[in-house]
Amino acid sequence: NAGFRVEPPPFLPPVEAVISNFINRPAPGFQANNSNQQSKTISNYYGRSLILFFWSTHSTLSKEYIGYLKELNKELSSLKAELLTFGDESWSDINSFCREKEIDYDVIPNGAYFGEAVYGKELGTPRFFLVNTKGYIKHIIPKERASDPVHTIANLKELLTELMANN
Repeated sequence: NAGFRVEPPPFLPPVEAVISNFINRPAPGFQANNSNQQSKTISNYYGRSLILFFWSTHSTLSKEYIGYLKELNKELSSLKAELLTFGDESWSDINSFCREKEIDYDVIPNGAYFGEAVYGKELGTPRFFLVNTKGYIKHIIPKERASDPVHTIANLKELLTELMANN
């Protein structure tokens, strides 16, 4: 009688449950240096809406967003918003990638730990958090809803316009 061992898959709470734990709550605080060694904190962005984007150079979908985010970044001042991204990789890897792709928005390297520990790794990579002018998370777009960059960027613009109207 040969025995075998069955390992259950790791437990992951449903995406909606994870999202509901963040919505209408203050965005978790952070202090981190971007790829230009400038210190960034969540409070730097109070008074403006903020898009937080968690990504990895190892994710094909994340890399598809780079060009779209460069274009979106040009439009954000008219929406009274800013973009801050967290790349999973090391400072040297992120810096090389940013130079190669001519990324002109803020990127926080070594974001895997922070993004996973504080901003819901269960939501997948890439994922977006939309924070209002007072620092509260108002919308989240997890990986499962971010499969189409064109649609997702259009959705982010609509959500930013709504936030602007409600502030």
